[in-house]
Amino acid sequence: MRLINIDHITINLLDIPRSIAFYQDVLGLPSLPSVAMEDHILHYFQLPGGCRLELIEDQFATRTAATTVTDRGTYRHLALQVDDLDALRRSCERFGAAITAAPAQIPRLGFRNMLVRDPNGVEIEFLERPAPGC
Repeated sequence: MRLINIDHITINLLDIPRSIAFYQDVLGLPSLPSVAMEDHILHYFQLPGGCRLELIEDQFATRTAATTVTDRGTYRHLALQVDDLDALRRSCERFGAAITAAPAQIPRLGFRNMLVRDPNGVEIEFLERPAPGC
């Protein structure tokens, strides 16, 4: 297994219009197509070097400035692309890392992912995209 790239950085939105204006108008990040999920909308912006910024707009009220994965106004996770998610899972299991979401296909987004907490409790999303041409 080898790391390939940083895929995206996620922020749960606290103030949707001001956040989008900041990233689009103040920082000048190009907007990418949004994806409507079951209970939230993913707003994407292109970062330099191919990395994307993912802003989550929850459709239902959640707490703010807390540390759970659905709270607004907090850091969510770092996402790293890998070429072999199953090999990474085995390595995480051998190490004893907490796998909080086992590898699973996410059809609407077109990849498999797995969530792991590092030894400090930081959530990391590892994802594996299909090989080009598949």
